[in-house]
Amino acid sequence: MQHIDKQYAVAFVRGIKKTLTGLSVDYDKVIDSYGQVAACIRRDAGYSFKLKEHIRGLILAQLSNQRSWQLVAHNIHKIDRIFFQFDSEKEGRSSITK
Repeated sequence: MQHIDKQYAVAFVRGIKKTLTGLSVDYDKVIDSYGQVAACIRRDAGYSFKLKEHIRGLILAQLSNQRSWQLVAHNIHKIDRIFFQFDSEKEGRSSITK
């Protein structure tokens, strides 16, 4: 595995932040909205994720593969309902309403 030079990495991230700021993107807010940072903090604090949280992560990862996360995020409440709040014990049919 090839390691990236630290100076290059810092300059690269700085360039991305500058570009996003120029486009009026609040990247801190966007990153926080994904939930991964909060999940890492909880995990570091010793939290054990429940099965339904793992299922939810898997399903959302699959749904967001090769498409914009915004489309998934915009429909998250419908997705939660379709998958019965990711309850592994739940059976039956989901009714999808617009």
